[in-house]
Amino acid sequence: MKVERIRRNLAAMAERSVTVVFSRQLGISPISLPAENKIKRDTAWEWINASVVWSGPDLRGVIALHLSKKLAAQAGEKLWGEPLDPIQPSDLVDLSRELCNMVAGSLASELSQKGFSGALETPTSPPGPPTGGWPAAPITLEAQWTCWEEPLILDVNLGPSL
Repeated sequence: MKVERIRRNLAAMAERSVTVVFSRQLGISPISLPAENKIKRDTAWEWINASVVWSGPDLRGVIALHLSKKLAAQAGEKLWGEPLDPIQPSDLVDLSRELCNMVAGSLASELSQKGFSGALETPTSPPGPPTGGWPAAPITLEAQWTCWEEPLILDVNLGPSL
């Protein structure tokens, strides 16, 4: 069954997607964190969040990217090729949406290669600390990395299209 294949391969697909965006496109090397070193989703970090809905004929879900504001600013400097000083809150929102869209686009390409077509909607930026997954989704993933000792979390929550 195709859905079961996605469930088994989602972690590897997420790892490749984050690596493509952060390592290859931005020159930032994410370090994958094992489950025992999970980052706490609390207010100890100043978070910037973005999420995008992916929907297709078979699957629908949310791909969410959470990163520290400091990492977002550093990624912005790499992406835009200039220092962001002073960085404006609107710059961080735009940047988080762009990074989420880049990671989600890479993941959507992976899903397409597995036989799941779909489209990404416009990314949004919910405020506050990362909230975690979509509990009703039958296919979920939380993957965590650090980049320059700053946190990066990717949540993927997929379920059948209605």
